[in-house]
Amino acid sequence: MRVNLFDEKKVRRKIRWSRILTAVLVIAFVITPAAHFYSNHQELASLRNRSQSLAVQLDTLRVEEETYFELREEISEFEMPEEIIISRYRLRGPMQEFGEIMPEELTLTRMDYSDGDMMLEGFASEIEMILELAENIHKSEILGLESLSHFRRGDYVEFTMALHFDTREELSR
Repeated sequence: MRVNLFDEKKVRRKIRWSRILTAVLVIAFVITPAAHFYSNHQELASLRNRSQSLAVQLDTLRVEEETYFELREEISEFEMPEEIIISRYRLRGPMQEFGEIMPEELTLTRMDYSDGDMMLEGFASEIEMILELAENIHKSEILGLESLSHFRRGDYVEFTMALHFDTREELSR
């Protein structure tokens, strides 16, 4: 058996909602700014890292940009003067005619052009093909044959031919 010497009161505890609410609000007012500060701190760190990364990329791009403009300047130095570009158009007629009179069986290995003169090197299976080209050049009003040399090598004949192109300006004189 148990004996209780204290007067047993039934104590009923009341929940004091106002104190709980006050405590929650105090905690919320302390934690919210702290969480916001932490979030901003993390975002700032992320932005700094991104800024550093972009700065490195920008430095790389600046070097590439300098290289680009240097190459562009070099290319502009190689552009042809207007007189040469115009002379290209004057060559259209003679080159087109040369293409039409050249026999299909003839193979060119080299073609050099300079100031109305053209040097050709090539080969054919028979000398008749080379002679046909020479005859066609002789018949042409725009092309003129200056020299022709050939020699046989095995099953084919190699040739070297010097031509003169009469451009439209020369024809009108």
